[in-house]
Amino acid sequence: MSALYPSDTPFDPPAGWWTTPFGQAVARRVGHPAAVAVPSSAAAAMLGITRQGVHDLASRGKLERHPDGGITTASIRARLAGRATGAPHPARRDHA
Repeated sequence: MSALYPSDTPFDPPAGWWTTPFGQAVARRVGHPAAVAVPSSAAAAMLGITRQGVHDLASRGKLERHPDGGITTASIRARLAGRATGAPHPARRDHA
C-alpha cells in the first residue's frame, strides 16, 4: 500500500475508495492496512452498506466492536470472506 499511496500521512482513503474493485480487494485481503479498528463510517464503506447496517450487525454480534471504539478490521474481513465464498448473507432471506 505504501507504494500506491506514498505519503507522510497515515493511510486514510475516502469512503468511496473502499467501493472500488481495488478497494474491495484490499478490504478482503488486508482489511485496513493501517488500523486494527475503524469507525462505523469506514466499516460501512468497506462492507458496502450503511452505517445503520454496521450498527445492526455489531448489535447482533456479526461484527466485533473494538474496546477502544469502532469495528475491528478482522471482523470486517471475516464478513467479506463469508460473502466471497458464496455463503449466504445472514440478513438475506429467500422468499418462496
